[in-house]
Amino acid sequence: MRRLLRAQLPTLAGRPLVPGPTGWDNAHWLLGGDLAVRLPRRRSAVGLVANEVACLPQVAGRLPLDVPVPLHVGEPDGDWPWPWTVIPWFDGERSDLAYPPVDAEVHAVALGTFLAALHEPAPDDAPHNPYRSTPLADRAARTAEGLAALAERGTADATLPVLAAAWERGLAAPVHTGPLTWIHGDLHPGNQLADDGVLVAVVDWGDVAAGDPAADLATAWWSLPVAAHPTFREAYGGVDDAAWDRGMGWAAAIALYLLKEGPTVGDPALVAMGRRTVVRLRTAL
Repeated sequence: MRRLLRAQLPTLAGRPLVPGPTGWDNAHWLLGGDLAVRLPRRRSAVGLVANEVACLPQVAGRLPLDVPVPLHVGEPDGDWPWPWTVIPWFDGERSDLAYPPVDAEVHAVALGTFLAALHEPAPDDAPHNPYRSTPLADRAARTAEGLAALAERGTADATLPVLAAAWERGLAAPVHTGPLTWIHGDLHPGNQLADDGVLVAVVDWGDVAAGDPAADLATAWWSLPVAAHPTFREAYGGVDDAAWDRGMGWAAAIALYLLKEGPTVGDPALVAMGRRTVVRLRTAL
């Protein structure tokens, strides 16, 4: 990383460089106190970097929270084969692990307001995300496989019936017929940064795309207790029941994926999020 900076950004190459958080797709190096270098960890994440570079400048200006608009795009060089970016570094912790904890009602207002600002019609050249831009029905085979895999593991209690019921409710809802809007595509608590108990930034925009806004409304179950859902819906400006039910289906599908894959990749926080989602879906059904 130091070699890449010296070759391409020599004015930043003398800054302290410290390994930072690592996700499923990207790793980060803290670059001084206010910047970070963001690098794909695998080839499939290279397109996600391109999405952030192309789309974040288009949406950031109207959003009420900080987002990490890339400040520099680095090129492949020598033994590093992929593009990389320098982004702003925001102080804060993932919202589900923050201390002091976020206040659920305040958090619901912040999330609803943020999504209302984001969910404007997307231009024709906005990215198509093969996992988020598609109708829920396109996930049917994958969801059935996931339910079967958890059943084979001997998953206990009401987890599978709850996920199956929430999924079927979303699948039965009328499909989205309005314009495709900008969506974040991965708005789980790990991509929401809270500072002093307040939501301040939304990060990890690799899945940004045009899609059904219900794909983002799933965050109500990922991020909030059911008691705060009315506040979230009001802050959003009202959510019709069909979109709400599709959001429930999206929440169930992604929670299923986290419970299936999370133990394999060793991410206990996301596994815990999947389990909390099941509890909230059970309450809402």
